[in-house]
Amino acid sequence: MSIGSGRLRGVRVLVVDADDEARRAAVVALATEDASVTAVDSVRNAIAFAYLTHPDVIVADLLMEDHGGWRLLEALRKCEAVVAAIPVVATSGGRDRQDGEAALLGGFAAYVAKPFESETLCEVLARVAIATALRDPRP
Repeated sequence: MSIGSGRLRGVRVLVVDADDEARRAAVVALATEDASVTAVDSVRNAIAFAYLTHPDVIVADLLMEDHGGWRLLEALRKCEAVVAAIPVVATSGGRDRQDGEAALLGGFAAYVAKPFESETLCEVLARVAIATALRDPRP
């Protein structure tokens, strides 16, 4: 599918990354595909936002300070059911294949290595959003 095809239209995405440049790159990539994107720079802000708005998908960096993405996933799973069910896609600048394997085994819905290609990030989020919609359709 080509960039700008609108495949994420209607999908609400929360991007969580402490790195301004990485956060901006994710927002631009996802907005190009018509996703409704909000970006925050910390686990604390992500949890607050997830409670308030219940995004469809969260994209979180694993390597933020204090294992951010891992902490976020753990905190979300302790929340009320609607928040706990939000799929989280892990990102990481680590080049080790084990990062992705650990993320998937640890409960993340998917993994995207950084720096990512816009097409790759959007494709992964489209797959996660479709799988989630099939499993738990919104009213």
